[in-house]
Amino acid sequence: MKHNTHTLVNSFDLKFDSADPKNGSLYIACNNSLSDILIDDLRTRALWLEGGASVIKEDQKDAYKAGLIFVAAVDYMSGDETLVLARFNHPKYPSDSSRWAEWIATADQLFGRTK
Repeated sequence: MKHNTHTLVNSFDLKFDSADPKNGSLYIACNNSLSDILIDDLRTRALWLEGGASVIKEDQKDAYKAGLIFVAAVDYMSGDETLVLARFNHPKYPSDSSRWAEWIATADQLFGRTK
């Protein structure tokens, strides 16, 4: 699937770690339990701070679509469930390329990439 800011924000629950600045503008786009598996594993690697994930609320979606600049997305699958890692940039919350690479490496160990 070809992704952009609008399709990701409109199609998925977007979860993010609001407590760790290194995770700025990195999102887990998922409508199932795979996000919990990934977040737990990211925590064990100190790539996600303790506490729950923040989620973009319905009434915030337009603001996020206007402010986020799409950079990249990687699709994953486990069984019948899918998950997308999404990297954006935002003037106040730039994404970190090394943290993005660590997220990708973690997800690669847990799930299969889709083509």
